[in-house]
Amino acid sequence: MSQFGEVPRADLLPAGESERRFYFRLDCLDRAGVLAQVAGILGQEGISIASVVQQEAPRPDGQVVPVVFMIHQAREEALLRALDRINRLDVVRGERTRMLRVEDV
Repeated sequence: MSQFGEVPRADLLPAGESERRFYFRLDCLDRAGVLAQVAGILGQEGISIASVVQQEAPRPDGQVVPVVFMIHQAREEALLRALDRINRLDVVRGERTRMLRVEDV
């Protein structure tokens, strides 16, 4: 018995099976159809977008711009599969996509 009394055993899920909200940021070319490609991949993995913010490029000539996504609750393994596919798109530039788990408090 612990100092807190009787503590029931907890079964932990593997990280990939847990569901939570996520934030991710990618750098991509500022041209037509980019968001559609990314949203299509997310949709194929059953991931719903809560919000997206794309910064405007100073000139509309295919410059790289940051795009930030917040997604509704999703399985981490599904998001990791989606990000792997997104990172292979020819419109994504720079380093790998940055992803953070979001815990609502």
